[in-house]
Amino acid sequence: MNGQFTVLVNPTANRGKANNLTSRATEAFEAHGLEAEFIEPLAPYAVDGLVRDAAAAGHAVVAMGGDGMVNMVARCLAGTDTPMGIIPCGTGNDFAESIGLPVRDPEAAVEIIAANEPRKVDVSRIKTADGSEGVSCAVISMGFDSEVSETAERINIIKGPARYTVAVFITLAKGSPARFTLTLDDGEPMELDAWLIAVGNAHRYGGGMKIAPDASVTDGILDLTVIGPISKRKFITTFPRVFKGTHVLDPDVSTHTAKKITVDADRKFLAWADGEMIGPLPAEISVEPGGLTVIAPPL
Repeated sequence: MNGQFTVLVNPTANRGKANNLTSRATEAFEAHGLEAEFIEPLAPYAVDGLVRDAAAAGHAVVAMGGDGMVNMVARCLAGTDTPMGIIPCGTGNDFAESIGLPVRDPEAAVEIIAANEPRKVDVSRIKTADGSEGVSCAVISMGFDSEVSETAERINIIKGPARYTVAVFITLAKGSPARFTLTLDDGEPMELDAWLIAVGNAHRYGGGMKIAPDASVTDGILDLTVIGPISKRKFITTFPRVFKGTHVLDPDVSTHTAKKITVDADRKFLAWADGEMIGPLPAEISVEPGGLTVIAPPL
């Protein structure tokens, strides 16, 4: 793709290693004869303004970091035709890997930006009880998963994907299933007991967990995964299977598809999108087919 690019860099992504890749990315853009301005936002709240300024100037916007930076850029560009490129160098990089992008290889990522045209992919939108709104490129999670995310945020001595795994077992020790109320499209509400609810636009999250293995970012459908009220012992044996996506073969794990989903619970859970906290349940989630323009290989 030709044109001008604004590259927003999260220097703290992947324990600060992303910052070390910036010079390589700069040289890669120059090697392809592409004009790129690299900016490190002073704070997360500054991203919105930078994205809008870049879009108004006719630039494509490149997120350099992990799923968090991708989500911050996507929430501004969703519903527009401004292309988003990705140089994935975070800890998870789940959405980037879902659309076939190379991870922690800035030269290869810039090669894809230079060689490919923008493509439309789906994005999911979420609105929570307090009026907060967000988007998700990958997965929205509620229940046990949201509690794990909160626990992981408080773990500082362990870095990388291992932090999430440790948070799972810490949360499991004190956790229990909850009663959820789900409404799929215009159907009747249904109540069920479950550990977690995950709504996938893409098929993976949490640094490689294939929670919704059949999800596709181009089918205009959301894939819902429900892990039922299994014992803690079975949870421990089932959890590793999520990395291969085979957990959905278990009879205590159910899957559903819909274009619109409403989720509530009998406990005060928060909804998280791509690892970013959105707000409290109940939550309304919908898919916007082709709502995001990305620079990626053919999907």
